[in-house]
Amino acid sequence: MIDENAFGILVAFSKIEDEEYASDDLEQFVDRFTLFQRLTLQYVQDHPPAPQTRGLDLGHAIYVEFPDEEVSGLLAWVRSLRAELAAQALESSVFVTQGGRWVADEGSTDVQLSHAGAVPFASWVGPSEPLRRAMFAETASHGLLCEDDAWGIGFYLDVDAMESLGIRPKNEPTFLEVAGARFVRVSR
Repeated sequence: MIDENAFGILVAFSKIEDEEYASDDLEQFVDRFTLFQRLTLQYVQDHPPAPQTRGLDLGHAIYVEFPDEEVSGLLAWVRSLRAELAAQALESSVFVTQGGRWVADEGSTDVQLSHAGAVPFASWVGPSEPLRRAMFAETASHGLLCEDDAWGIGFYLDVDAMESLGIRPKNEPTFLEVAGARFVRVSR
């Protein structure tokens, strides 16, 4: 296994529960979340954010991750994807993170399908700090204790990712912290 630095991008369908509970029509709700998945996956297919991207469909969110080499235009990539989702009235929150991850040696696969008895599992080979940070932030966007402390819908950038990308804010940003990770809100 190899330990390397990587970027992660979690694209979450922010109001999925609201749409489910507000819908009287099961098919309409299924159409909405499959539209989110289809548009996001199509965007990743047509515009991969970087070479060697791998992805994970979580149902309510799509996560992509790639080595932190040869990355350019990441903020524009996120803005363009969010615009495509917004054009279909799909409210999204996106979390760009950076950190260490463990991947398979060259020639091996990072994705494994296995069983624990009768229970099927799909897994990545090793742990991912970018994924963990993105999941922490996605939770914080909904509120850790209640909706009153929620970060809300938006585009969030991990401070480590910001530094790795060489981004320097013009003004002193307001830092949002969760589980040891620091984020700034790029846009709503």
